[in-house]
Amino acid sequence: MNRLLMLLLCPVLVLLSQQLSAGAESRDFRAPEPVQTSRDLDASGDNAARQSREWLFQVVLDDRPIGTHRFRLLPDGDRFRVVSTASYQVKWLFFTAYSYRHRAEEVWQDGCLRSIESTTLDGGKSYELHGEPSEGGMRLVVNDSVNDYPQNCIRSFAYWDSSLLEQTRLLNPQTGELEPVELLDKSPEQPAWLPVTAATKLRLSTRKMPIDLWYSQDGRWLALEARLESGQVVRYLPLPTTVDLQELAGEF
Repeated sequence: MNRLLMLLLCPVLVLLSQQLSAGAESRDFRAPEPVQTSRDLDASGDNAARQSREWLFQVVLDDRPIGTHRFRLLPDGDRFRVVSTASYQVKWLFFTAYSYRHRAEEVWQDGCLRSIESTTLDGGKSYELHGEPSEGGMRLVVNDSVNDYPQNCIRSFAYWDSSLLEQTRLLNPQTGELEPVELLDKSPEQPAWLPVTAATKLRLSTRKMPIDLWYSQDGRWLALEARLESGQVVRYLPLPTTVDLQELAGEF
């Protein structure tokens, strides 16, 4: 995989380094059960009525299912934890051309990332990331590399709450790098492949590619799309959180 899918798959994808063809037919997806987003949670921590929330997506590459990505938001006093787990597998004929496993646990408070732990198996490479507050900022340790960032409010690629994306740099939870970004409003459109009605479309521009995000009228994150340098298209399609992932895994 190259850095393109890493940027996307890391809160959501990691880059394909090989030009893999995809010939499988796309499946029909049911609309997800209505859920609230962290926008309703109130990132300031003042909302006492906070509840757990969950998002589950099937990841498709050129309409071919390659895996899933799940996000769980869990209240924890005046903070909340976000646990994300991703699993991808790209096959070529009868061979596995690429596999990816990622788990991250983030702690948020007052709209800022307070700590992060992640483990990633990216093809043949493995990453261990640990982030915690340091004097006036955050210290991130990735394998044997240490980075001290002076920013007092670092945020990651929190697609689940668009207000948290309004930064000039966002943390890549696999590499520990701060990626330059710009969040843009786009004309709301209803993609033919999206089974639920979208009210808002945002574009998160990065150095390598734009990432398009769709949200419902109440701010609920619905879907994601990114076009890789290879011309291939990656999409996150919503699934009910009750879906049997073991059964679904048989499709890719």
